Amino acid sequence: MSLPADRISSIRNGRLAMPLTSRQEQVVVGVACGLKNTEIGELTGLSHVTVGRHVNLIAQRIFSGSDTHPGRESLIIWAYLHQECCLKDAWRRLETGELFKDRGDARHGKRNTLFARSSHPGQRKQ
Repeated sequence: MSLPADRISSIRNGRLAMPLTSRQEQVVVGVACGLKNTEIGELTGLSHVTVGRHVNLIAQRIFSGSDTHPGRESLIIWAYLHQECCLKDAWRRLETGELFKDRGDARHGKRNTLFARSSHPGQRKQ
């Protein structure tokens, strides 16, 4: 079993060959903020299943070739350790409220704003 310092060092060394996409940044920062997949899905216009796939693929991409388990917890630690390099723009957009504004819903005819729904998603308008 590795020591916590060794684990943090291993996570810190997780580097990206290519930068994350805007969508991937949304997912990673959402996870780092403690949001559940369903909550990230509501903010991004994705299903919770798709968010879960993104989380797994991003973690595998970051931690491939290392001894770090590519799970949600490691991804959270990585996001905080890399907030000044790999995720600098995403954290800035979170602080300004812009991170989840681009939901990518225009192709589905949905409003393109944060919390655009006026009613509960399961309710029909009368």
